Amino acid sequence: MIVAAAIRHNESDYIDCSGLGLDANDERVRVTSIYTDPSDPTSEPVAGVSLRQQAGTGRSASYYNVYARGIDTSRPVGIVYRLHGDGAEEYYEPGGVIACSAALAAAENKILVVPLSPDHRGEVTWWENIPRSISFLKSVDQAINYSFDLDPSDKWWTGYSGGAELLSYGLIPEEPTLAGRGALMMGGGGANSDQETSATDEQKENLKLVWATGIEDDGTDPESTFDAKSAATKGSYKFKELGFKQVDLQLIEGKNHFDLPELSLLDQFLN
Repeated sequence: MIVAAAIRHNESDYIDCSGLGLDANDERVRVTSIYTDPSDPTSEPVAGVSLRQQAGTGRSASYYNVYARGIDTSRPVGIVYRLHGDGAEEYYEPGGVIACSAALAAAENKILVVPLSPDHRGEVTWWENIPRSISFLKSVDQAINYSFDLDPSDKWWTGYSGGAELLSYGLIPEEPTLAGRGALMMGGGGANSDQETSATDEQKENLKLVWATGIEDDGTDPESTFDAKSAATKGSYKFKELGFKQVDLQLIEGKNHFDLPELSLLDQFLN
């Protein structure tokens, strides 16, 4: 017989996810710290969290963080990739929105993987060198599949701002097989007027593509001059034009580039 001992946590050990779109009574709102010492973010991560893993070679080499806490490996395990915005704040601060997203993914028995763009000069972006970015993401995907026994039919992508741009301009149209079940693009996700795709008819039928952007995210905010609303609108319309059948555009009232309800959007996307 195995006896489980209760673990006591201080209130400061918890990460508050309630401002990201989930109901305050949702049990997934309360996420314990990903660090062995919650007061010291330089301490070792807890079991199931692996930070700064390396993949790729040469200029396409970079790092990724893996969140597999709470995963039941006796059942099929899925995966959610989260591509950061310009500057990679989400990668470098793993204890905030990312920890909350990881808990949400784990509730669906999916690991969360957060890669760091292989952009080694200036501000870290995904979209300035799309071929290099995709090459690195392929390497990450290979490494993850080597490390985990994943369900190949349960792969999902999400991207915020610049990460959404990489998904819509690069990964989905150029590597639809890598795209798995689909992609959620938050705060961006544009497309060129002459955008093409190598997607098959089956992929166009089955890929779930969601664009979600605040109505106020129109580039008029001095803190965010990127017109994400126009980008998302153009991107979603273009992919409909290319023949993708499951395209959804959500323009959210009262929201801008910095206050999207990311967890509720992810929850809807995965379900």
